[in-house]
Amino acid sequence: MRAALDGDRERVHRAAALDRHAASVLSLQETRRMVDELIAAHGDALPKWKDAA
Repeated sequence: MRAALDGDRERVHRAAALDRHAASVLSLQETRRMVDELIAAHGDALPKWKDAA
């Protein structure tokens, strides 16, 4: 949560990689891609990513 609120993309990637469900169905590369796609789709709802995406 803190990584998302701070706009720290790399920490969001690491947090997603540690998620047991994500790790059970996605490779690390797929997890990174998923995070990037989610930020692109919903980044405007996150304070630090309002101008990015």
